[in-house]
Amino acid sequence: MPENTLPFGNRVRTTRKALGLSQHALAILAGMVHGQQVNRIESVGNANLNTAVKLADALGVSLDYLTGRSDGDAEIERRIRILDEIEALKAQLQ
Repeated sequence: MPENTLPFGNRVRTTRKALGLSQHALAILAGMVHGQQVNRIESVGNANLNTAVKLADALGVSLDYLTGRSDGDAEIERRIRILDEIEALKAQLQ
């Protein structure tokens, strides 16, 4: 299958991977039924508005970022920083 040239699917995939999430985990976080839905979105590069909002919320980024209307490096870095802080707090509690 040719690589998706639209930003939406690519950005869902790269953000999901940067956060260390599987397609199945993202589907659960986004309230979707199957990880295959995430696979299709990443491959085809589109989703309905409701699904797009759920994915953006689950990934902690804006719709503008997922659709390529903004550069979301700062958003992704902020999200990863928060996850790192959570991991550090977990380590302190152990």
